[in-house]
Amino acid sequence: MRHLSSLLLGVLIVMAFVSEWALVRAYAPVVGAACVLFNLASLLSGYFAARLVRLAEPQAIAIAFEIGIHNGTLAIFIAIEVLGRAQASIAPAVYALSMYLTGALFAAWLLHRRKERTP
Repeated sequence: MRHLSSLLLGVLIVMAFVSEWALVRAYAPVVGAACVLFNLASLLSGYFAARLVRLAEPQAIAIAFEIGIHNGTLAIFIAIEVLGRAQASIAPAVYALSMYLTGALFAAWLLHRRKERTP
């Protein structure tokens, strides 16, 4: 089931990008920066809020990823199928792509911190 949802996400993102390529090219730089900033804020706020209430590191990491990785597939589906506005799928499509990059960078940062603390 997990692979099916990943496949569906990929198909929806490709559909959104292809059908609205001119808009993607025009607005992706603006939307992209907002998406990356929102994702980083989500990841970091989830992590540090959990640490602030003294949750253990594994729980803080899980909360950070739960808050930071959103369901872009659902947003894209609603934009295209429910609202009938493919151009409204640009922001969630860019977010869906960028959240994995920022999530990977966040994970790398966490691993780096762990290595620094381990003697």
